[in-house]
Amino acid sequence: MRPISSALKLKTNDSSEKRLRSAVQFKLADSQKLKNVLIKQSQKSQQSLSQQSRLQSGTTCNTSQRTGYFTHRMNEAEYDSGSSSAFRGQIKVRSTFHSNKNDLIRRVDSQFSLDNRQDQSPQETNRNAIPALQNRLFQQGSRSQQKQLIVTQENIDSQEVKRRMKFDPQVKQQVIYFKILNISNIGLKNYLFYLYKQQKYLIDLIKSKAETQLIDFSQQILTFSIGTLSPIALIETLSFSASMLESTSQLDWAIFYHNQTRIMANYAKQTMDKYKMKSLIGLGNCSIKMQQYEIGIKFFKKCLQYSWLNNDLDYENEVYSKLGVCYYYLGDIEKVLFQLIKTKFYHERAITYDYEIESSPLRQMSSDTLKIFLSKNFTRNYAETINTPLLNRLNLPLPQDILSISQQEIQNESPTMSNPRTINESKVSSTRRSSVFESNPHVKMFSAMQVDGLKIQQEILSTQEFEVEIYTPKHSFKSESKCFDFIRNKKIHPQDIFHDIKYKTNPFILSDLGVISGQNDENPIENPQIYKLPLDQQIDIRLKKKTYVDIQSKLKKLMDYKYHIKTQMKNKILITHRNIENEKRHYVVDQNKVLESVQRNFVNLIENLMIYFIRKILSIIYIIIYMYPRQLKKQDKQKQSSNISDFILNKLLSEFGQKPIDKELITCYVRDYNSKYSSFNESGVRALKAEIQEAVKKQQIEKEAIIKTLKQQSNSQQLQNMDDKQKNENNSKQNTKALTQGLEQQNTQRRNNPIEIARLDSLTSDNKQKSVYQLDDDEQDEWAAIIKYDTALYQKEQEERKQRELQLRQKLKDDLDKQLKEKAELKKEEEMKEAKFTQLNQQRKQEFEQFEKQKKELIKLKQLEEKKLRDEQVQQEKHKKRENYKQSKLQDDEMLQQLKFEISRESQELNKKRQQQKDKFQQILKENEQLRQKAQEELKLQKENDTKLQQQQLQKLIQDDERREQQKRERDDKIKQFMSNYSHQVLTKQKENEENEGKYMLEQLKKQEEQDRQQQQYKKQKEKEKMDLVKQQLQLQIQQKQQKKLSEEEEQKLLLLQQKLELMNYTQKEKAKQLYIKNNYKQNQEDIKKQIEQSRNKSAHEKMTNLELLHNKSILRNIAEEQVAKTKFRKVNVSMK
Repeated sequence: MRPISSALKLKTNDSSEKRLRSAVQFKLADSQKLKNVLIKQSQKSQQSLSQQSRLQSGTTCNTSQRTGYFTHRMNEAEYDSGSSSAFRGQIKVRSTFHSNKNDLIRRVDSQFSLDNRQDQSPQETNRNAIPALQNRLFQQGSRSQQKQLIVTQENIDSQEVKRRMKFDPQVKQQVIYFKILNISNIGLKNYLFYLYKQQKYLIDLIKSKAETQLIDFSQQILTFSIGTLSPIALIETLSFSASMLESTSQLDWAIFYHNQTRIMANYAKQTMDKYKMKSLIGLGNCSIKMQQYEIGIKFFKKCLQYSWLNNDLDYENEVYSKLGVCYYYLGDIEKVLFQLIKTKFYHERAITYDYEIESSPLRQMSSDTLKIFLSKNFTRNYAETINTPLLNRLNLPLPQDILSISQQEIQNESPTMSNPRTINESKVSSTRRSSVFESNPHVKMFSAMQVDGLKIQQEILSTQEFEVEIYTPKHSFKSESKCFDFIRNKKIHPQDIFHDIKYKTNPFILSDLGVISGQNDENPIENPQIYKLPLDQQIDIRLKKKTYVDIQSKLKKLMDYKYHIKTQMKNKILITHRNIENEKRHYVVDQNKVLESVQRNFVNLIENLMIYFIRKILSIIYIIIYMYPRQLKKQDKQKQSSNISDFILNKLLSEFGQKPIDKELITCYVRDYNSKYSSFNESGVRALKAEIQEAVKKQQIEKEAIIKTLKQQSNSQQLQNMDDKQKNENNSKQNTKALTQGLEQQNTQRRNNPIEIARLDSLTSDNKQKSVYQLDDDEQDEWAAIIKYDTALYQKEQEERKQRELQLRQKLKDDLDKQLKEKAELKKEEEMKEAKFTQLNQQRKQEFEQFEKQKKELIKLKQLEEKKLRDEQVQQEKHKKRENYKQSKLQDDEMLQQLKFEISRESQELNKKRQQQKDKFQQILKENEQLRQKAQEELKLQKENDTKLQQQQLQKLIQDDERREQQKRERDDKIKQFMSNYSHQVLTKQKENEENEGKYMLEQLKKQEEQDRQQQQYKKQKEKEKMDLVKQQLQLQIQQKQQKKLSEEEEQKLLLLQQKLELMNYTQKEKAKQLYIKNNYKQNQEDIKKQIEQSRNKSAHEKMTNLELLHNKSILRNIAEEQVAKTKFRKVNVSMK
């Protein structure tokens, strides 16, 4: 141990010093032992820290030696710090005893830093410098290797290019360039080239924070996308511009573009619902940034409805996470606990990837209501291509002839693009940029317009779509699905089960899936990395936990630990996204994040458009191959088969053609298939693919043998095909020759022998007899019999027709009666269902209200219990504090009394010693007197000398006593001064702390007053600006409405003209038909009249001739067989001459 000499250094003998030191050391022995133990622990911890830091930062062993030496010196300085070090040491020991090891380490680290560059050894500098050189050499080598790769159309689908695309941006640019070149649609190709050129210009705009130019850029992109006439290109550009403006914190314009994407998705196919969900999430994010959390919740809930309708689980999970954030920041003091429960619910759903089960009534109701709303208000498949009615639906301030303008711009855009391997990209883009922005006068219409995001959001929410809002989801997949009944104890991620139907039927397959971490992890709300709360709120949250926590020990630590001023400030401020200081600190990082996000979205826009076009081509090919095989037969089969074979060959090469031998083998297999089979079937292609898979796995020798055999077979088949073709050609030539010769001969015969018209006598040239039907009565006529037969048949047909009409009427009546009965039954069923539904809803409402009331009561009871517990704990803590304070006071009083007692004891001992010395001197004097008496005569001279010496000794003793008394007084004075100084220091520190707190509170109040004034002024300015904006917007709206009215009136006029023209044409056609019918009637009447006159002119009972009997043989036979006309016929053989 080091002796404590600084507190009580006195200019006295060694014996007195030892006595005084023993009085102090008696009480400080235990405290010094504890202090030494803590110092050793701190040294060990520092050595371990220095070793860890050496491993991490590359420092040498000298750091540990320096830290140990410095701690030793620091401990010595603590012992020898001044006159009052003993008592300070005692107080320090108490404070360190209550604190942790980390506090000691912090104290050492605050005095000494391991990262000083001056103290570094030369070994450290060498060690740090060598890897940098190695890295540079490696970078140079890698760059030289990267420059060697050049992408072409042959190696664009190779695996090496795909591998290099991931980390080499030059290779990626080359691949994009060649993919754009392969696109056949000229408008889309030019649009993609324009986007590819303007990439660098966009990044420069974001870096320079040119807000108006960014808006102009978004308008220019829109005009080009409209020129492509594809709705997906337009909606992709709208979503990209919205995300770009959102990341650059232009929230009003971002809300405007998100609204346009929402409107576009409403009037498009159902495949565009993903863009609508994306727009709704974007609107919710903007409302979060604008601190409008209630509006954001409505948008996210609507997105949840669409995700349930389309069964999109990724968007559902994202919505749950966003809803948790919204409910967390929606912080009324009275509803904090209820909102924290909601945030916990949504966070757990998002983290565990849980979703609402498909059989839940809430999900079914929401999807049904959404379907009904969409079917009533929006017609799907409306936007197959971009047209004027679709653009009129959007609220874009574009001119009326935007389609023609955009198509002209795309045609004027040069399809050639600077190759990324050779030419710098910035020059080309700058030239094109200046020409586009100067030549078009309609470019800067968007930047002149003023937009209010809050107003747009309120208008969206006031529509019919947002009238229905869903409740919080309750029916979880993990808790209610039958798939999880047998694996409750296992922890399986539900993401592996979502889209597979087999797990619903056979759930025992789930045992092969992986395992994830448990659900009993820390609550994300209490995680300080996600949400930073003040100290009081953290204590409240932790007190509400079910797990028991020793609060007394934690509160002791908190009371003993003295926070620094900065930590107090951090605990008082709620660190959220509203904190402006954090934004200023992380400004550079945020800007880099914005640039990265915009660049990523821009590249995704180009890639999505390319992927869409490729998919469209593949779908057309699929339709041509599988859906319309008859149309292929009409076209050239050879060309189609060659195109299909090339497509299949390229696909197989990209999948299996890693080596050159494999490529040869695949080509041989495909040629063999072409030679054997005329067309490609799905089953045949699959079999071919399986054969190629098996062949690729074989060895090289077997592959070569297979290639030889396939080549021989293909050569033999080609020769056979050639022979067949030659034979067919020869046969066709011979046939054509024979046909031509026969035609020539016929023509010559016709020329030589003109055609003679055949006479009627040629039919009856032969004298053969034929059977004929004649009447028995000579008076009657066959013609009259035929007329009677026709009239009888006509009467029968009319009767049958009347019977049929009666049957049809009866059937119609029966059907109508059935339909009426079914309708009445359906109405009754619907009324019953509605009544049941209303009853169920009322029951559910009552149950829900009861459940909520129970919840509220439970929450109130819990709050009361927690308050009681807190009050009891606070009272206990206060009582303990008082007892501790009393004990500490008693200990201090005891220490002072002991010190006083020791001082008094020492004074008594000194008095006793003095008295003993005085008694000794008196005895000596008595002895001297006796000696004097004995030798007065003999020693007179000696007496005088002895008296002088005695007087001198007495003077010395008196001086020594006075000095001792002075020393005692000085010591007592010093002790009193020390005690008074210590108490004075404590009081002064308390006063200083109180004064500092008061000053800090005054400064904060002043700052708040200044901020309030500034906010009031800023609000007044904003209100003025809003009034001006409202006026301008009203004027713009009036202009837009006038334009819309004019356009609608023109469209109506055109429609009316078209309808009138169609009516004119229709009336003319009907008139022509009626005239034609009238003319036919007149002709028929005239013919009938002529026939009647002829019959009248003829003689009565004029019989048929033999030829007429022969011609009407079948009719007469029918009359004879049926006997309708009540006439008798006989069969007679007649000779025809």
